[in-house]
Amino acid sequence: MAIEVLTKEPSFMRAGDSYQWRVTYGDYLPSDGWSLSYKLINPYETREITSATDGEVYTVSLSLADTTIYSPGKHDFVGYVTNGGDRVTVYKDVITILPNLAGQDAGTDNRSNAKKALDVMDAALAAMGSKAWTQSYTINNKSISFRSFKEFSEFRDKLKYEVFSEDQETARLMGKKKRNKISVVL
Repeated sequence: MAIEVLTKEPSFMRAGDSYQWRVTYGDYLPSDGWSLSYKLINPYETREITSATDGEVYTVSLSLADTTIYSPGKHDFVGYVTNGGDRVTVYKDVITILPNLAGQDAGTDNRSNAKKALDVMDAALAAMGSKAWTQSYTINNKSISFRSFKEFSEFRDKLKYEVFSEDQETARLMGKKKRNKISVVL
């Protein structure tokens, strides 16, 4: 099976997967000397992506080797055309890079910080019930303690919402329907 060729820039990529897309920018044609490049930018790194031309169409092809080095998370995704000393930004968005699951060792923890913290709090609730708030917790190298069960519960609810939002965003990126209703079976 061949790689799906997209007709626009992707809204997400999974590190380690291959991608290809074809785009045109009518005012900036290859035949007029323009070339298209992209940059993936996050606070820690910048990655350059170049394109090839096929007539008046720009084609971007990314292999496993290209995307394996992409760091998971949100990146600014900027496309620009150049011609001699001229440069024009033609595309700007935020792209999510999903982790390379195939390249990970057993025991790799892909949970978000919110999910890790929620799991710690849920384990404390299961073990200690309403006394869970009396414990001091270290989550992502930060110590946290609570003055009451209400404060503990409010923080847990905030984490639950954050995890739910992350799950919704992942589902959206993967083209799945959002779950915004809870079904009750009687």
